[in-house]
Amino acid sequence: MIQKIVSITFFIFFSLIVFAQDIAIGEWQAHLPFRNGVSVTQSETDVYLAFESQVAIINKAEMSIDRLHKVNGLSDINIQKVRFNREKNILVVAYENGNIDLVKAGGVININNIKESLTYNDKVINDISFHGNF
Repeated sequence: MIQKIVSITFFIFFSLIVFAQDIAIGEWQAHLPFRNGVSVTQSETDVYLAFESQVAIINKAEMSIDRLHKVNGLSDINIQKVRFNREKNILVVAYENGNIDLVKAGGVININNIKESLTYNDKVINDISFHGNF
């Protein structure tokens, strides 16, 4: 009887270890909501769906989802709009406070001129459009 209890205990203990998360000590994992999409855009290969605190990147061919958020690259929260520039292969993420991120293959470039400006009272970015190199 005791041997059965010990065997069951070891089985439960080792099965919990097997199903442990693959996060190393000191690393972060974001658990952000997928509610209330605020903006959507697409490239040739991906669909970008923006939520308030993250962008879901859906690969069209593989139907896989990757996420981009403040923990892994974005500079802010409260996303207002996303647009993809096909000529430059850049995703533009605009925030409610006027902050802008340019997401490229090499990383994220933050443009905070509107956010930091004292000239504008209303810093909300209502839309994003591209004209040539601008």
